[in-house]
Amino acid sequence: TWSNHTDLGVAITGAGPTVIHDEIVLFGGASSTGAQRRTYGWLPDTDEWRNMGNLLIAVHSMAWTQYNNATYVIGGDAGNPSWNWLQLRSTSNRYVSPAEHTGTLTSPPIDLRSVAHGDAMFRWIRLDGSTPAGTSLGLQYRTAPDALLLNGIDWQPMIGNFSYNHPIGNHSIPEPSVSGSERSVEEFLDLHPWMQCRVVLSTTKGEAWTLPDLDAVAWGMEETVFTALDRTSLQSYGQPLNVTTLVDVNTEWDSAELVLDAGFGRTQRIVAEENGGTWTLTSPMDALRVVNTANSSVHLVQQTPPELAWNLHLDQGVVNLNQMDMHLEIKADDGSLVFAAAPDNPTLTWTDDIEVTLDAITADGRDLMATSSVVVAADRVLTVDLSASFPSRNDGPADGAFQARMHLSVEDLAAGQLVPASTWFNMSTAWTDLSLASLAPLTMVLPSDASGPADLRIELRTEANATLLFENDGTAFVLDAQAPSLLGSSPNQAAYANQNAARNVILSFAEVGGFDPADVDFRVWVEARDDGQNGGQIDGLASLGEYVQVPATWSNTGTVWTANFTVDDSANDDHQAVRVLVLGSDLAGLPVANVAAESGHLNWTTRIPRTVDVLSINPSDGTLQHLEPGRPLQWQVSLTDGNGLEDVQELRIELGGDVNLGVRWDVISEQCQNLDGRTAVVACAASVSNDVMTVDLAFAPEWALVPGSLIEGAVRIVAKDIDGTNATELAGAWTFARELTFDGVNLSDLEGATQGPIDADSVLAVGEHLNLSATVNHSTSGVPYEGGLRIRWFGNVGAVRWDGGSTVLIQDGVLDTGIPAPTAGGRLMLARIEVWDPQDTVMLHQIVLSPMDVDATPPFLVAKSAEASWSRYHLDEVTVGVNVEEDTGWNGPINVTCQVTSTERSWPEVTQSVPPTGIFEDLTLFTAVFNFSNVGDPADLDPQASLSCWANGRDDAGRPLVGASDLTASDPWFVATLTDEGPDLELGDVTLNGDVDSEGANVLVAAPVIARSEAIDRPFVVEITLESDGEEAVVVRREISGLGADESELIRGNFNVPKGEWTLRVTVDANDEVSELDEDDNLWTYRGQNAGGGMGAAVVGGGGLAVLALAVVLLRRRGHTEDDLEAALPGPSGGPSKPKPKGPPGADRRVAGGPRAPPTKPASATVDLANAEAALAALTPVTEHVHEPASLLDAGAVVGDHTELPGGGDYEYTTEGTYYEGEGTGRWKLRDDGAFERIA
Repeated sequence: TWSNHTDLGVAITGAGPTVIHDEIVLFGGASSTGAQRRTYGWLPDTDEWRNMGNLLIAVHSMAWTQYNNATYVIGGDAGNPSWNWLQLRSTSNRYVSPAEHTGTLTSPPIDLRSVAHGDAMFRWIRLDGSTPAGTSLGLQYRTAPDALLLNGIDWQPMIGNFSYNHPIGNHSIPEPSVSGSERSVEEFLDLHPWMQCRVVLSTTKGEAWTLPDLDAVAWGMEETVFTALDRTSLQSYGQPLNVTTLVDVNTEWDSAELVLDAGFGRTQRIVAEENGGTWTLTSPMDALRVVNTANSSVHLVQQTPPELAWNLHLDQGVVNLNQMDMHLEIKADDGSLVFAAAPDNPTLTWTDDIEVTLDAITADGRDLMATSSVVVAADRVLTVDLSASFPSRNDGPADGAFQARMHLSVEDLAAGQLVPASTWFNMSTAWTDLSLASLAPLTMVLPSDASGPADLRIELRTEANATLLFENDGTAFVLDAQAPSLLGSSPNQAAYANQNAARNVILSFAEVGGFDPADVDFRVWVEARDDGQNGGQIDGLASLGEYVQVPATWSNTGTVWTANFTVDDSANDDHQAVRVLVLGSDLAGLPVANVAAESGHLNWTTRIPRTVDVLSINPSDGTLQHLEPGRPLQWQVSLTDGNGLEDVQELRIELGGDVNLGVRWDVISEQCQNLDGRTAVVACAASVSNDVMTVDLAFAPEWALVPGSLIEGAVRIVAKDIDGTNATELAGAWTFARELTFDGVNLSDLEGATQGPIDADSVLAVGEHLNLSATVNHSTSGVPYEGGLRIRWFGNVGAVRWDGGSTVLIQDGVLDTGIPAPTAGGRLMLARIEVWDPQDTVMLHQIVLSPMDVDATPPFLVAKSAEASWSRYHLDEVTVGVNVEEDTGWNGPINVTCQVTSTERSWPEVTQSVPPTGIFEDLTLFTAVFNFSNVGDPADLDPQASLSCWANGRDDAGRPLVGASDLTASDPWFVATLTDEGPDLELGDVTLNGDVDSEGANVLVAAPVIARSEAIDRPFVVEITLESDGEEAVVVRREISGLGADESELIRGNFNVPKGEWTLRVTVDANDEVSELDEDDNLWTYRGQNAGGGMGAAVVGGGGLAVLALAVVLLRRRGHTEDDLEAALPGPSGGPSKPKPKGPPGADRRVAGGPRAPPTKPASATVDLANAEAALAALTPVTEHVHEPASLLDAGAVVGDHTELPGGGDYEYTTEGTYYEGEGTGRWKLRDDGAFERIA
């Protein structure tokens, strides 16, 4: 029997057990986490477990043994245990065999298909075994479309919702709900090809270890699978798709259809059928053409079960296809569906991508893809090898065509330039037809008219239904179309070079591609050493065998390649030859130009050096030259050279024992140069005659030349050629003379409006310049000075310094320069001007200035503080005060200009030039008085008129006047409003008393003249004239000296009525002496025509055309004197004042200025016209009844004229019109047509 002991405490299997010293030991083993290192010991006596020492490594399922009281562990498995469905691992730490026990044996997920691609239908399952008494065996299963889904499926068989066990024996699997030909493709594709089963083992005699005996579990299925599918990615123009299918079904079938479905009704069915032992493929014209069945095939691989191998050629017309699903349908001879299956991943992807690879580019046997520095000569054939394949595949297209062409770009470099100029050369080949299945090489002939870095690019295109993938970043190489040419050398070609035992020879080549030093040999022939060597003749001519090879080093910059090597020609005598020969080619294989050995690529002649000789120096007879700054010294030197004058390099003249003082003549450049800044070259020239060079040098000392440590009078002549120098010295040849004389020194102000010599009374303006002039001569020679001088100035304007300096150039002894005035205004004090040499070492002249004023700002015209106004009728005395802000002084006049303007008319400008009237604080005061009385007529001005004024002038510093405005007519200084307040002469009601209709009748005229608004203070003329028969005669002409405000004066006169038509005029201010508000009321006109009658009348009228104002009466008496008649007429009358117009609306508004004093109104007499009429009637004889007055009418009645009015009324004259009214007569008003209308 079994009994329980203490649990180990961990679940473990595969451990190694042994007994050591009566202790059971377990080591290693595996748990759920993998192999273990732990070792455990159990003591039976105490029934206790303990941890013992660990193994060195984790291991399980090992072998072990004991030897000499030691335990040895051999082998084992250190990995995770591989559990399978036939192994059991106890999940308990101990096992006790009870009487009743039940356990299960569960299989792993089982794929019913023979391969993973396809579908299978589970048909039957069988349980084999035996069950002793008290035991039992049971079988359950479950299926799913995927192994991972099995755990969620219920175990079969089931009754209701409960699973039960199949007993030992064979059991059919129930059919799906739809079976046979009624089953759709989708239902086949949704079958459950995964199965899991379990065996339930049970015993009731466990204590006797009586167990059921399990022999086997077997099952059966139908399947259709894809045993081979070489790829799921299809390409345009790709290799055939090979598919192998196996069909193992119970139902007879006739054909297999491979279906390609791209969605949206686009499918292709490829039907495989057996006909007489031969399998054929057909494809009906469906909506999709992927496989070209005419080129495809199918054959039987095995008979049982049937396995078909499909070789499917892709149709090249496929477009707009990304992916499609594939499945296989097995059909009976009646077309019914027997079975259907799809690969595990039924989706086939389609791509149009074809990868074209650049395999090789070669030219002239050179691999251009190896490096970008490969050099290829022109006119060589360049070959490009391409290949085509599918991305991520090792096969290529089976068909298809495309075109390719090559583009070559060359940066054409100019050979022989350190920084070569470049232009671009481009060429392209024609399109070349190529097959994707077998690509022919591309070729091009490299151009011969460009050299330099080249870039080759390949362009592809195709009309096939494919996308060509081609990575081509360009292939770089160097194209060389020019053979190397000799660019230059050292020594120069055919040079006459000094003998040298270690001469560095340099040869420069114009070369684009470059050289390999191993490809070029340099050979040298030295006449004294090599002539006649190696079997040659001693003839002074080089032959190839006489040349000696020398090593060389190479360098390059741009397209200039330079070789350096050493030559020893010390063995040569004077004028013996040296030759250099170059043999080889450049990197492109182009050879160096071939030349005759006699001449070589480079030749020169050996030279023996000799120095230059100084033949003569002039002057050298002790003539003393004065070193005056800026004044030239002259020497003439003659030279000769034994090696020829072409060897002479320079001639130097050094002064005072200082090697840096003097000039040098450069023979090669034929130019003179100062040795330092203490002298200045004036002129240099050289001439050659009979191998003698004569050099004339002229130079002038600068101010920087000071005595110092110089040896006065010393001269050293140094001549230099390529072989050395010769020197000749002179003494007592020169002396210092630095003094200058300044004559006619004048400092003036020549700018601005104020000019003249500068003295204590001068006023300077900031921003102007002072002019300094003088005549400058050398003190020793008296020669005018030529050269520069420094002008410096100093002074103070208050706390501001006035200092500065400038350099001026004196020509022919004339000093004429400007000095800026101080920049601050005020009093200039302690001022002086100094003249120094250009180096600021010696002061040559000084001018001390008297204190003077400096004006910093222009005068400013102060704006008027308030608006002003004048009457346009009182412009005979307009006073304009002008205030100018001036900080220095203004003693001259100022010009003040004023102008009267209106909307449409303007008077001429009037200008007054006035001197200052005084100074108040910082203001200079001016006063200008204007009389505009004779400039224009105020009556002609528009209602809106003004007086504008502006000014101009300059202060004592010459600065122009400025202001807040431009001080012009368009932008004046101030503008005053001209009001329409003013005098007005008015002609009152003119009366005519007498028979105006009777020829010869004497008529008395009375014309009152009234001064409205204000007094008239100037004389004016009143004139009464009579016009008849084309002639005009003056009745009365009277001058009135003036009138007070609202005062009147009566003008009287009489005339005899002329024959026929006549006109009487009364004119006030006949000579236009007075400017008035209203000129229209100064004229009165009466037109008469006598009819020979005898009626008397009193005609009354204001300004304008007179009307008959009084009743007509018959003169019954004549003979009254004129005085009697005049006494009867009205006297001077003030009468009611007539309001006068004041201009347009708003004209009475005060625009500027303060209130004006009202005009004085003197007392005026009243004119009683009624009494005058009565008096006139008293002088008139008794009249006979001539006309019956109009009877009393109602209001609105009209009579033709005054003769029809009822008698007994009086006339009333108002500004509104003329009225007639009396007791019982009603009130009548005179109309414009002479008629009267009754208004009341």
